[in-house]
Amino acid sequence: MDLEKVYDYLSQITCYRKVSQGKTASLGKSVYYLREALPKTEATITIDRKQKKLCFEYEKERGTQKHQLPIRAFPKQALMGEPFQNARLPGIQLPIPFVENLQEMYYRARFLETNPVTT
Repeated sequence: MDLEKVYDYLSQITCYRKVSQGKTASLGKSVYYLREALPKTEATITIDRKQKKLCFEYEKERGTQKHQLPIRAFPKQALMGEPFQNARLPGIQLPIPFVENLQEMYYRARFLETNPVTT
């Protein structure tokens, strides 16, 4: 699978995350440590498509800091989903003979039994 189109698309998106008390920010299921970030401030996250890294911009004691970190979890299966044969589909039992109104069908069948169609 060619991930270049995925990186092109994701590079257009900007995410915002709050920096925790422990100077971390979460994106998806991954937690990133931002060493110089001020706790309880906002971090801006973009993707650099050429270097394939996350770009964090956050406040520090004097001004702002731009920092790049490698993307931790970017599996193809998470992007594409499970193959159809492995997908867990709910089991559905359709009513037989597959009509919505069974009572109406029953009356029609009884009517045809008592009044046969002649041509």
